[in-house]
Amino acid sequence: MLEFDFEDSCEIKDLDLRTKLIPNDTIKLGLVAEDGHNCLAEITDVEAETFKFKLLTDSELLLGLEEEFEIIFMKETGVYKISVKLKNLIQQGSDLIFTVKTIGKAYKIQNRRYFKLNIYKRIQFTKIDKLDSKTNSQKYKGVIENINTAGIKLVTNSPLLKNDYLNLDFSFSDFSFKSIIGKVNSVIKNSTNVNSSSYYEGEIEFIWEDLSDQDELANWLNRQSYKYL
Repeated sequence: MLEFDFEDSCEIKDLDLRTKLIPNDTIKLGLVAEDGHNCLAEITDVEAETFKFKLLTDSELLLGLEEEFEIIFMKETGVYKISVKLKNLIQQGSDLIFTVKTIGKAYKIQNRRYFKLNIYKRIQFTKIDKLDSKTNSQKYKGVIENINTAGIKLVTNSPLLKNDYLNLDFSFSDFSFKSIIGKVNSVIKNSTNVNSSSYYEGEIEFIWEDLSDQDELANWLNRQSYKYL
């Protein structure tokens, strides 16, 4: 599932839903209640603090009146998270219309370019000299745990040191580029319960030589978001 990091979000004061949601809009809803639930919904009516929607997917929401939960919705301007309370359920033909009222605080992730996506993708990488990214050296294996356009979290059995430079193989997708240079900003060494072997978790910052490649990755991440949410 797409991961939204609201720790770096900004709080929105007096959010007017009429400026963000428009009747007949199709939006991706992430409902955060006792159990996370994702669905596609169509907005049917919007007021300043309430809105109505109907589901477009074959999903059943087990929510009771006055139950409080959170809704995450995506717009071109960012991702929003609002706390709501279920106020009414109305059957209109074959559609069940949900009416919710905002309560509490609302938050927004400002920049969609930095959404994190958990992908757990196996890759190869080499350790390089900063001044010579073409240096041929031993290939190592690792797993990309999550990715955004700023960098990745890399898990590997190969020792990593802060300020190491890596040439990361990105041939796992149909990017026009096949590799990205990354710098290890931080690293944590952990131990497994098997033979007390070690593994490393590194936060890798991308060093973009061509900003059009960053734009390509950002567009790819946005397309993935609609698959996972």
